[in-house]
Amino acid sequence: ALRASTTVNTGQGAKRQLDHESNYSFDQGSAHYLFLDANPHLFDNLLPGGPPSAAPAFPFPPYPSVLRDWIINDLDSSNQTWKVVVYHQPAFSTGNATLGNDQMRRVAKLLEDHGVNLVFSGHEHNYQRSLPIRALPGVDSAPTKSGPPVVAVDAAYDGVTKTVPDGVLYIIEGAGGNRDFDDNLPNPRGGGLGIDQDDAATGTFTAKVNGVSYDFANGPASWLDTNLTDNAMKAYLPNAGTGPKIAAKFKSKVFGFADVVVDGNVLTLYQISEPLSDKSSATTASPAPYGTDVNGKPLNDPLPDTLVDPTTGQNVQLAGEGTPALLDKFTITKPDVNATLATKIAAPPAAITGGAIVYTLTVANNGAFALNGAQLVVTLPTGVTFPRTSGANLSVNGQEVVVTLARLAPGDKRVLQLKGRVNVGLANGAQLTATAFARSSTALPTTPITAVTRVVVVPPPFGNF
Repeated sequence: ALRASTTVNTGQGAKRQLDHESNYSFDQGSAHYLFLDANPHLFDNLLPGGPPSAAPAFPFPPYPSVLRDWIINDLDSSNQTWKVVVYHQPAFSTGNATLGNDQMRRVAKLLEDHGVNLVFSGHEHNYQRSLPIRALPGVDSAPTKSGPPVVAVDAAYDGVTKTVPDGVLYIIEGAGGNRDFDDNLPNPRGGGLGIDQDDAATGTFTAKVNGVSYDFANGPASWLDTNLTDNAMKAYLPNAGTGPKIAAKFKSKVFGFADVVVDGNVLTLYQISEPLSDKSSATTASPAPYGTDVNGKPLNDPLPDTLVDPTTGQNVQLAGEGTPALLDKFTITKPDVNATLATKIAAPPAAITGGAIVYTLTVANNGAFALNGAQLVVTLPTGVTFPRTSGANLSVNGQEVVVTLARLAPGDKRVLQLKGRVNVGLANGAQLTATAFARSSTALPTTPITAVTRVVVVPPPFGNF
């Protein structure tokens, strides 16, 4: 019944958007996980690709509204400390193998405003970690250098000494596949000769595109910038990729996996390499042929791959044993902002049955941290009825009303009102207690506060005898 209720026409006829249960969520520990389908049937089967000389096709069709509403309700109904989203094709990738496969930028602002901390993707067969990203107007438009940046990045966040990010972290965990798209080494650890975007790479690579020679930068100089253009786009977008970069790490020379540890208000990710040998093929010209570890030390060579005879299924060559390396480590901390986030709820001292009741909510950010995905969560008394209307900025689940404020910068103050109606049939003098607290992707939720209203029953007027 749930899947049937998500039938929508996105341009190719009516189709169930939850046709294979590919959009779902669950809680584990103190985290809420939301899995989304990023595949092209959501976008009229439009999934551009091709060589770097081919410009991505824009704009993508809108994200299906039935799924958009479902995402809002799913995220807003969760009070878990951490909110994690997973989908396949990355919205923001510094790898050039998915230059135009960025359709999920359509929901980047939506996820950010509704409290998401981390987004995990695959598709690119490497490991990438972005700087904290905030989506700005134009984030889902065609890349261009003529306009302002379409994302803002928190360059101060390093995950070590500064651990409160101003934005969403996007992680690509594709380094366990059969190729890495590092475009330098042959398979299985690379995609062939080309632009090398690993963060240990240096120099340039010259290639001809449509008969024209281009010098493509290797390493960080080639990464995606805040206009969402990169070095690989220069064949059709001059001076692409020259702005501030959005990536913090890019590891494509070795396989790896992530181990994520959550301890209360602290989340730490460890990116661990495959086992490595005790030998190194480093030279003066190529000091880090397999990239570097978390401290910038060149990695030893990976172990040889296990080879299997396809006819007999028997191992022909064993990989052997080796020691893995720590490729990356970062921490996210959610601070306690009770002392600096002033939250108030005010209600009339008395309200009559059948009449209106107005709650005034005030929130002021007097702290040093910008609060992203900021929301006010109000639980109305059972004796108060609230209109069951929902949208991007307001969702209603029973007696709980979630008001999305998006971003509260230091010094910001918001005042808003919720108007309900007192039910008839309540006893005279009964108390209506409403509670409210503030939450965000940046900080721990505040302590709930209350407002109490006394019910007044007004007798009906007497008529003439």
